[in-house]
Amino acid sequence: MANIAQAQQKGVVIGLNSVSGAPVPRLDIEELLLNHPDAFNLFLLALKALQDQKETKNKMGYYQMAGQITSH
Repeated sequence: MANIAQAQQKGVVIGLNSVSGAPVPRLDIEELLLNHPDAFNLFLLALKALQDQKETKNKMGYYQMAGQITSH
């Protein structure tokens, strides 16, 4: 877990796969919606919670991540 904390301090997003080595499948949003509705609902709740954070300077917050995605 130290790797995750170090990456977050630098503003780098890494997945648990890079730390644990366990494969984590990434599903398309349509796959979640149609075949895994509970996982889709969890995704929406997590996204809403992330967007509701008022801190705009947090490197792991929604506004910083969204800015990184749109700036490329």
